[in-house]
Amino acid sequence: MHRALLVNEILNVIISVLTSVCGILDGRVALAACRALHDVALDILWAEFMRPDTPCSVSPSRRMDI
Repeated sequence: MHRALLVNEILNVIISVLTSVCGILDGRVALAACRALHDVALDILWAEFMRPDTPCSVSPSRRMDI
């Protein structure tokens, strides 16, 4: 699984455990936690794209004029 997706999965598990076991989170707190970790997920995704051995890289598209 891609690391950026793994961050979201970990966040979902943490929120689920805290909500069901501890009962301390409401929807607004969970949403704030998601927003806080969203930037982390984007940083991880960007770092993955910038690695030289990444199989899927971002490059400008080429136009072929006929």
